[in-house]
Amino acid sequence: MIDINQDYWLFIESYVYTKKGSNDLFLYNTIDGQSITIDDEFTYNTISKLNEKENLGVIKVTREDLQDTVLKTFLVRLKEMFFVDLIPTNISNQKPIQFTPSVNLQTDVEKILNNEERDIGEDVLKYLNQISITINDNCNNSCKYCNQYYKLTGCCLKSDRPTEISFDLLELIFYQIENAPLGKININGGDLFNYSSLKKLIEKLIRYRDIVKFTHNYKNWNINRNGAELFLMFLNEIFITFPIDNSFDFYENSKYIDYIKYNFLIIDINEYSETIKIIKKYNIKNYKITPIYIGLNIDFFQKQIFLNKDDILNFKISLRKIFINQKMNSNFFGSLTLLNNGEVKASQNTKTLGNIKNNSILQCIQKELEENTVWRLVRNYSTCESCNYNFLCPPISNYEFVFDRVNLCNI
Repeated sequence: MIDINQDYWLFIESYVYTKKGSNDLFLYNTIDGQSITIDDEFTYNTISKLNEKENLGVIKVTREDLQDTVLKTFLVRLKEMFFVDLIPTNISNQKPIQFTPSVNLQTDVEKILNNEERDIGEDVLKYLNQISITINDNCNNSCKYCNQYYKLTGCCLKSDRPTEISFDLLELIFYQIENAPLGKININGGDLFNYSSLKKLIEKLIRYRDIVKFTHNYKNWNINRNGAELFLMFLNEIFITFPIDNSFDFYENSKYIDYIKYNFLIIDINEYSETIKIIKKYNIKNYKITPIYIGLNIDFFQKQIFLNKDDILNFKISLRKIFINQKMNSNFFGSLTLLNNGEVKASQNTKTLGNIKNNSILQCIQKELEENTVWRLVRNYSTCESCNYNFLCPPISNYEFVFDRVNLCNI
């Protein structure tokens, strides 16, 4: 109950995210997922003052303000929904303050970049938590959408003039990342069985066994093939494309369930339905489904993949995650991709940061932090900038690069 004859201190609860637009104010309760948009001018102007730094998250609402019935009604509703609270000023004559949590990643990065006396090796290696290495582009298959698979998964690479990364160069890479806090090492390429230094590579990776993953197109994968026993010491992600050759044996592979994960690459709803049938038939537990954009299936993505307002608001997100989405891209931050020609990128779809033949991993990380090809690429530009839900959405991914548009939604 709000007494219109009483002055109040008004503050937004610390777990509520706010996004101020030019004509409205969006509030999102990160505890229960409720949201509300304020577009009444007087209420908008009043509540917006809470975001002004000089007010420290608290403003006074006077008895004169409360004569506005729209404002009062909104405040009652916001309080009932646990977005705001009000404290009578006669209980606390001194204005309280509300500390707003924030992410200090941006400041941390800028401190490193602006400190000329600091050796870059002291700090930037700590950001590297994932590395994907393409060891070859040698493959005898002729998959119709090979290039599209690569752009979205990093797997399935083929060249008319096949090359592979030398083992000496791989040893240099592993020497440079020895002290990095790596959580994942992905080994990609064309047909990995064809890599000439496979045994040496396996021996090098043994110490990283728990974080290593090899990727294979299912057409190249056979547990009876020479060399398969080497891969079966690690996790192998098998990419399934359609139509599936009858020669692939799901039953036989199920014997190695601890070492195999499936990734079904689909281009339409029929392939999705077929995937579900396969998963049920073979009781597959470790899998994912990846929609592939081929340029001709935009309707499939718009109907089945693109997000709408309800999709976003029905998925509860924490305040911490929202703040992270404002500062960094969690899909890419800390990741590097090394190609078989030595090029280093933050993603297979971004520009080159250097070449391991001439540039160290540290230099490439430094360049990414300075130029931000993708690590800190967030939804603060183009059509996403003014959207109320931009930091509730998933971070920008390889899909945005493939579609060449930032808003993969129906909003």
